[in-house]
Amino acid sequence: MLLRLLPNIIFLWLAMASPMALAEKQIVDGSHLANRDLMTLKGPWEFFWGELIEPEDPRQSDLLQEAGRSWTVPSPSAWRKGEGFASYRLYIENLQPLNEGYSLAIRGASTAIKLYLYPRAHPEKLRSLTVGQLGRHADEEIPQLRAASVDFFPAAGESEWVLIVQVSNFHYSRGGLWTAPILGKGSAAESRLVRDRELWILCFGMIVVIGVYNFSLYARRRQDRSSLMLALFCAFVALRSAASDNMISWYFPQVQAWIYYVKYLIEYFTMIVGPLCCITFIHLSFMKTSLPRFYKFILGLSLGTGLLIVVLDSYQRSSIVVGIQCVTALQILFGMSVLVRSVMARAEEAWLSAIGGLSLSLCVIYDIMITFDIFPQPYITSFGMTVFVFLQSQVVAKRFSRAFHTAEHLGIRLREEVNHQTKELRSIMENIPQGVFMMLADRTIQGNYSRELERILGQLDLAGKPALEALLKGTRLSGEELSIIDSILMCVLHETLVAWEMNAHALPSELHKTAAGGGESILEIEWHPILGHDDTVDRILVTVRNVTEVRVLQASERRNQEAFDRLLEVVRVSPKHFTDFLTQSWELLRSCLDELDKATQASRWQKILGRLHTWKGLARALHFRQLAASIHEAEQSFGAFTEEDCKAMPQGRVELEGLQDILQSYQTIGNERLGYGTRVSQKTESTPEMRGLLQAWQRYSYQPSDQHWQKLQAGIASFMASQTQATVGQLFETV
Repeated sequence: MLLRLLPNIIFLWLAMASPMALAEKQIVDGSHLANRDLMTLKGPWEFFWGELIEPEDPRQSDLLQEAGRSWTVPSPSAWRKGEGFASYRLYIENLQPLNEGYSLAIRGASTAIKLYLYPRAHPEKLRSLTVGQLGRHADEEIPQLRAASVDFFPAAGESEWVLIVQVSNFHYSRGGLWTAPILGKGSAAESRLVRDRELWILCFGMIVVIGVYNFSLYARRRQDRSSLMLALFCAFVALRSAASDNMISWYFPQVQAWIYYVKYLIEYFTMIVGPLCCITFIHLSFMKTSLPRFYKFILGLSLGTGLLIVVLDSYQRSSIVVGIQCVTALQILFGMSVLVRSVMARAEEAWLSAIGGLSLSLCVIYDIMITFDIFPQPYITSFGMTVFVFLQSQVVAKRFSRAFHTAEHLGIRLREEVNHQTKELRSIMENIPQGVFMMLADRTIQGNYSRELERILGQLDLAGKPALEALLKGTRLSGEELSIIDSILMCVLHETLVAWEMNAHALPSELHKTAAGGGESILEIEWHPILGHDDTVDRILVTVRNVTEVRVLQASERRNQEAFDRLLEVVRVSPKHFTDFLTQSWELLRSCLDELDKATQASRWQKILGRLHTWKGLARALHFRQLAASIHEAEQSFGAFTEEDCKAMPQGRVELEGLQDILQSYQTIGNERLGYGTRVSQKTESTPEMRGLLQAWQRYSYQPSDQHWQKLQAGIASFMASQTQATVGQLFETV
């Protein structure tokens, strides 16, 4: 029970502590304007709690309140803290008649205000001013944030004027005449409002321009998140300024509740999110001296507070304003601690950020003191934010300026390096012993090609010419093959590397090209894809080498190597065995050729295969590997022939003639290099005995008489006698 009565006791004590009326009216001496143009009507004012008194109301009040502060009276039990309505009255004396008259200005806060001003002697000259819509309960009242002024002209005998201000508040936890009215000569009070508005527009414009500038910097370089955070901070500062500095009411003077609610939500939401973007900017700008854990804590606390602000209504938001300000104070503490650490670490541009942070912190602290009725209005955070944003923009500008100078210096160095590399590349292209060029997307030759390419292709001024026409002209490729190559290049250009890998194997790697003089050259070609920025094949690097002489040397080297290998095979065999092998080989080869000519014999292929197989066994026995391999390949070819295959005979003859050349090379090695003296003829020599035997056989084989048979036997005996005699052991010696 005591806790419930404690707020009322405190408010009652504050009301009793306020100065009580010692006279029937509260008076302000207007003669003070003689030495100055403006004066603030702080009071104390005669205060009527729970009443909206009208002009000429004779009642008096024992309560006094000062303007520029919230009222300090207990609210009825039906109202929450700060809710209610009341009237303020003040008497202004000694106002001298002036040609320019006087002006009275007032700024509305989260309350609704109605002002009456009239000369006490002539109430009919009443002047009035309204900010928002007054109400005796929440449904009637519509608060408005607005600055307004009224002019009046005292006449002779009207030196005393009465000022009544009616105030109602049902949407905020603190109520009262928050801003003291300003009285000035002529239009001085109104000029004050205009000057404040112009100053605010200047600050607003600076913040918007700096925000747009930083956002454009971020748009051009997405990695620079600090520029984005500063741009967002400027955006939230601009929104807060528009919501809390009377801008909305200047351009939308209509009294509507939704305008107030939107304005109030923006004001409180930006109170948290704006500083959050600010400390994020500081955190990203000075990462080396930042406090990551503290930043994460502030980030979570700020996001939670921002969500709470969105959920609560206007009165509930105002009731937790101290908590919101504590979160803001923590944000300021984090930012200032990082800036101090950066200054101590002598980080670049840290002192600029520190000055801006200090200015903003002082302005925020001043506005917090206004909340506790320590300092008078107006709020100055917008001006502090302008100074802070301007200095932070200087930080960004200095960094980008340094980056620009660095980039400019690097650009100069890069151009020099490019020129140097270009000269080196040109020197390489002038002296490289192979053709190199770049095929562009339109399949033409880029200008920076090697000079050797002109000599290889036999053409000059190849830049811009179709690459395939220059490269494939005079080759053995058919029109169909040329069309396929052109189609492949069209398919792979401007496509991903997968398309290249699937089709590159069909591009020619070697070309036989007819030279202008009639000779033939062999060109070796390599194709290399060059990827663009989108990972597609943008160009193709082609290298061309004339390998004609290389191929000739390679063929000669192969022949020499084969001859040397055959020499090693032959030298391991004794002369007698080598001579016997040659004799048997020529006999087997002749028999194969004879069988090949017997076109009507059905089993010719089997007989040839049998003789080849025997010959291969003889070669393997003496380790003649090259000859054995060649016989094996011929054996495989004959094994694939059929009796009805008409094309088999020419191909078979080619196979046997190839074996004949190889056998002849073995015989040449034995005779010429090793001096074996072997004179094995490819045909058997016909002796007189053999000729006599053949003649006897032709003459007498068909004669039935004994005389003829005796002559035939005599020829056989003579032939047998002419042959060399050998024992069985001698016959098996070779085997």
